[in-house]
Amino acid sequence: MADIGFIIGMTLYLVGFAFFAYSCILADPSTSASARFCTQTLPNHVGDKVANMLGPRVLSALRTVGDYALVVVYLVVVLGCWSIVLTHGYELVGNSQYVSNYHMYVGYVVFAACMASWRKACTARPGWITARTMPKYDNWEYDNLLYTNRICPTVGIRKLPRSKYDRATQRHVPRFDHFCGWVSNAIGEENYRYFLLFLAVHVGMCAYGTIIIAKCFYGEIMDQDLLNATFYLASTGESVTASKMVVLQYLMARHFALAGVLLMMSVMGFVLAIFLGFHLYITAFGMTTNEWYKWRQVRKWHASAKRKYDRAVKEGRAVDTNESKIMVVDQGDGDVGCTGPTGPTDTSVSSEPQHADANGSCSTSITDDNAEQEDQGENKELDDSISNPGPYPTNIYNQGILENFREVVYPRCLRDDAIERWTKAYYEAEAEKQSQSKAPIQEGIQSDKQKVQ
Repeated sequence: MADIGFIIGMTLYLVGFAFFAYSCILADPSTSASARFCTQTLPNHVGDKVANMLGPRVLSALRTVGDYALVVVYLVVVLGCWSIVLTHGYELVGNSQYVSNYHMYVGYVVFAACMASWRKACTARPGWITARTMPKYDNWEYDNLLYTNRICPTVGIRKLPRSKYDRATQRHVPRFDHFCGWVSNAIGEENYRYFLLFLAVHVGMCAYGTIIIAKCFYGEIMDQDLLNATFYLASTGESVTASKMVVLQYLMARHFALAGVLLMMSVMGFVLAIFLGFHLYITAFGMTTNEWYKWRQVRKWHASAKRKYDRAVKEGRAVDTNESKIMVVDQGDGDVGCTGPTGPTDTSVSSEPQHADANGSCSTSITDDNAEQEDQGENKELDDSISNPGPYPTNIYNQGILENFREVVYPRCLRDDAIERWTKAYYEAEAEKQSQSKAPIQEGIQSDKQKVQ
């Protein structure tokens, strides 16, 4: 019975932890019902109830505190685990023949690196785009697909390619990736490298801690020959023959807090490794998190439009053979978190072609219908409004793996040409401001001379 209870308890723990990690960290709320419930439906419902009970001012204050909720959770988890390792784990390391004593000093270095990388990711600026700093960050061309030359509706400045307004920080961020609640900071062009370092250090910390604690437990099993020992149930005094499950239960009971740290680090290390792998993947292909979700919308639209066009051609219907020119239209400044859009997406999908332009190509806007909805009208009559979507568009920001990673490690905005362009624009603006301020003075002097004469 004890074995069954232990198995059930461990299963519930792992399933609950996996559900939290999947719904709140890994899954996309736009496609996952559990992620949408945990990150959107439930918080909004609780917010509405709190607003009705306590009023909008209290809700606003709670939301302000909530902006730092994940930071508090991070500190509680990391500092709590470290205190357990320091008070319980170091004793095992000192007594174990399977773990060298120098790991007691390495542990301090790993913890310091962990906190330093987190602090850097919290404080490093992503870059702020203003009218004055725009020359510094204007380093990419418009692809007329994800980004077009237009004015940002929120701050009223030109929206640079790959930039986005972040509502959490209320700033326009260059090469915007996402807003990370764990560091309470927007991730953009200047600090994306520190965010990757933060992830890599924490993956390494979880892996290192998991291995060391596991070796300490293994050493205790070998030193005390637990696999051949006889155990007694505390409740009944009944003897139990040793087995792997019994030994595991014994270690969990004897080192409960340390075993909990082991489980947390192993699971979180796996989750963080997947998350780091995702960011390395999109970096290798010249994308940000924001752009990856936009490209997914393009991919859905193109696949749906291609199916409709091929079906129309196969059925002999009249179709427009001109290739469509796709363009993503941002309909607002939707939030983008670690797992993608955290609210209603600002880009969605439609395959309604526009009128042909001077070059004979059609312009298609990605607007507010979902790609899946386009297939709902399969039985409807197809007409000549269906156009050839053409080949799948290419990402002009993908400059090759080496150059893509070089842009992260050494951002374009920090290179000499960008700094020189920004400095030149700054001094030109200052000179123009001074000339404008001197103009009224010169006019006043001329007026006084005329009066004297």
